Amino acid sequence: RMRGRAPARRVLEDGGAGHIAGEPGGPGDLARAAVLAAQHEEIGLGLVDGVVIAVAERLGAEAIAALDLQRFGAVELACKLFPRDL
Repeated sequence: RMRGRAPARRVLEDGGAGHIAGEPGGPGDLARAAVLAAQHEEIGLGLVDGVVIAVAERLGAEAIAALDLQRFGAVELACKLFPRDL
């Protein structure tokens, strides 16, 4: 598990360099996030993590960049999880 400020700093640097894209969530993403939260209640998957996964699914994203590898890593994703899958 990556800890500390270095992983967060790398995500910010990658975002600033245009390597990471942001996307707003919509009503369909909120509905999907609610389903994901119910399916993964035991790990405490919350609204923000659920919306991130839902948006990635909707967009067919290649990867999700996340520092919370414990929660994201417990969900079966259709894409890579960075930095775990580097």
